[in-house]
Amino acid sequence: GARLTGRIGDRFEVGLLDMQTRSLDGLSDGSDYSAENFAVARAKGTFGNATIGGMFINRQGQDGSERSAYNRSYGIDANVQLAPNVLMSGYWARTDDSSPVGSDANTGMFQTAWRNPFWNMSALFKHVGDGFSPETGFIDRTAVRRYFTTVGIHPQVNRFGIREINPYIDLDVYTDLDNAIETRGVEAGAVVSFLAGGQISASVRDRHERLFETTTIGGVPIKPGTYEWVEPSIRLTTRGDLPIFFSGQVQSGDFYDGSRTSYSADITFRPNEHVSLEVGGQRNDLILSGLDFSADIYRARLRYALNTKAFFLAFVQYNGATEELISNARINLIHSPLSDLFLVYTERRSLAVGTSERLLERGVTLKVTKLLAF
Repeated sequence: GARLTGRIGDRFEVGLLDMQTRSLDGLSDGSDYSAENFAVARAKGTFGNATIGGMFINRQGQDGSERSAYNRSYGIDANVQLAPNVLMSGYWARTDDSSPVGSDANTGMFQTAWRNPFWNMSALFKHVGDGFSPETGFIDRTAVRRYFTTVGIHPQVNRFGIREINPYIDLDVYTDLDNAIETRGVEAGAVVSFLAGGQISASVRDRHERLFETTTIGGVPIKPGTYEWVEPSIRLTTRGDLPIFFSGQVQSGDFYDGSRTSYSADITFRPNEHVSLEVGGQRNDLILSGLDFSADIYRARLRYALNTKAFFLAFVQYNGATEELISNARINLIHSPLSDLFLVYTERRSLAVGTSERLLERGVTLKVTKLLAF
């Protein structure tokens, strides 16, 4: 593949990318993959206090037939600063597919915000049609509308060891395309920032979930219906500029037809500018449909910078629910300005008792980029 980015004058930014994949036939699982071409074009212009941009993405199958599968996405976006404290942004996008999945292939978002050193207020509306399907990217939810608003204040205390107190309240609602509520969350909380560094926060969230079909959580089926519960939580974060710093959170309350208590903690050791080691985990104790079980995740991340041009990153995670161990290691060498060499090793293993296939996935990737400036 190849990528081209740059500026035209002082006002416009452009970017082009094209990538070709080859076909794969006769895989061990019996699947075949035809060759595909991916193309992306992006342009953005600055006009005073506003930016306006557009994007086009094409995923084109190349199986040799006149009706090769395709998926295309295109849209426009804008950001406008109407006043020193007033921001507005939005976008509209649409997908075209050789095999449409719904009748409405559009999505759009509009957001406005008022922010100054004391007030923080914003509101958002988002629409995702049932046929919006960006196969080059991803989207977590379709056939939905979202309404979100938040109001918060930031009074400066600067006494009693406290720098700032930030109380806030959020309202987040998801509906279907007929405006029937599917998910609603109302959260009230406060964040206290200390003069010595670090924060402590507490919040209470009122949840409403409407399930239209049976949903599985941790292997336990949750029946269709309307569920409401309250989630209180507290979080502590220490100073991030110290050689060792910590963050932890506790959350406990009802959860669908049962309850959930969650504990999470992360400890980071950063002795100098070259090395950073982060170790953390999360434990979830759940009761659902009368069954007790836990879902745990443990992780470790190591970063090492030999200098400003050579980096090493390693990540290991164990998922107790799936009993899988994921490992990832990456070497990054910057051989010239904005030009990199990446060597990546990825592995996924099953640690479940009685599993015959321990190795589930393994991959080695070499990527080299070279910037040609003109």
